[in-house]
Amino acid sequence: MNALKYYQPVSDNQTITNIKRKPRKTAMNREVQRQQKQRRNSHIEQGIEVTIKIIINGLLTYVAFSALVKLIPYHQSQQEKLAEIREEVVETEVRVNKLREKFSRNFDPTQAQKVMQANTHKVDPHQRPIFFLK
Repeated sequence: MNALKYYQPVSDNQTITNIKRKPRKTAMNREVQRQQKQRRNSHIEQGIEVTIKIIINGLLTYVAFSALVKLIPYHQSQQEKLAEIREEVVETEVRVNKLREKFSRNFDPTQAQKVMQANTHKVDPHQRPIFFLK
């Protein structure tokens, strides 16, 4: 139910302006107190936020570091394997080049007689054998 508010009559000592100021001062004080409380709360919130950020960044740093620690030996072993494979490739290239030379020499029609003489003990009838004596 609606009750009537208590009304204080104005005495001779108080003026109307004094009565109006008093509530305004308390309202301003309340506003200032509320703003100060919000500032304190915002500082606390900012502190909590910074702390959480630091913890998360620390965890991320730990995860990244542990991953690197595990990956470095693997990387080194892969580099060693790669070096071995490169050496084998060089050796194989040398062998392939020698085989290509032999192939081109063996199937060259101008050198067919020389290849035949090199691979067998037969000699061209138009050539004379030379023997070196000591």
